[in-house]
Amino acid sequence: MRGRGGPGPIAVALVAALTLATVVAVVAGQALRRDGTVFSGTRVINCARTEFEGDKTCSAGKPVKPGDSALAICFKPGVDDTVRAELLGEDGKRVRVLAPEARVRTDRRKCLHWDGRDDEGAPLPEGTYRLQLSYAETDRVAVAGEPVKLPRRRAEG
Repeated sequence: MRGRGGPGPIAVALVAALTLATVVAVVAGQALRRDGTVFSGTRVINCARTEFEGDKTCSAGKPVKPGDSALAICFKPGVDDTVRAELLGEDGKRVRVLAPEARVRTDRRKCLHWDGRDDEGAPLPEGTYRLQLSYAETDRVAVAGEPVKLPRRRAEG
């Protein structure tokens, strides 16, 4: 037991460590608030629908063939960075890499095109998928709140 000499060195070190941890947490929280969202405004356009024929967002250089799904997945990034864009299935596992490395800027909407197929080229079933972006420079990963709904494939003919 300690006498009248005041707090011991362990107590002083503990108070100093807790104070430092609090300062670091406050500074980190302020930095996150300044960053804003990682991305927002996710919009999915079904390019296989006739009303989008000739739409610049849907022209990915390949014509839409009967039986194909063709979606443009657009978003507005919250930070300038390089991203890896992937689609996740309902189980959270990757089904397709849409862009292994794409530069995004906050002043431009980015649109990625998906033909409704997995990484091996096999058609995926109708269902709900999610866009995941992995940011290289800011070391963040974010999954869109807005689902990507793959519609039923059109019959050929």
